[in-house]
Amino acid sequence: MCLLIIRFDMKITVKNILLSLLPMLIVNLIGVSLMLYMFSDFKLIAVIAITLIFFISTFPTIYLLINYLKNNINLTIRFNSESMVVISESAEDLIHIDDIENITFNGSKNLFEKHNIRFSTYDDFYYAEIKTKDGRKIVLTNLLSGDLKEFLKGNYLHIEVKYNYRCFLE
Repeated sequence: MCLLIIRFDMKITVKNILLSLLPMLIVNLIGVSLMLYMFSDFKLIAVIAITLIFFISTFPTIYLLINYLKNNINLTIRFNSESMVVISESAEDLIHIDDIENITFNGSKNLFEKHNIRFSTYDDFYYAEIKTKDGRKIVLTNLLSGDLKEFLKGNYLHIEVKYNYRCFLE
């Protein structure tokens, strides 16, 4: 049974990118401000602390963002009541809802189990692998839509859903 609206398009937007980066920007702004305030007399310690913030917080988040952008930058997904059309620069791929074998969500454990505890600034990044019965695999990242997970789970109730606890694309 499908509860899809007649037509719904997903594509990467600047708004989705900024919403994905917002936790990192807030944490880094607060962290750098605190480091500069606490170590204002010790410039070397402040530089080391800010460098650690960069490597622990910023670098993995930016790496994920670039990876997700490379995977879905020129992709538009068009959903309707019976099918999903994956539109890329080179082709359009029509996938009927009945041809989908399973959907695997890949992301942090905290995101899927609703613990509401964030250990990193990239905990909100996730992607869905849609596997079809004929062996095709479509990867959709959360940059296409902030509510990708809720949309797929809510509208494809009859499709098996799996979870893997990793954010990084292979």
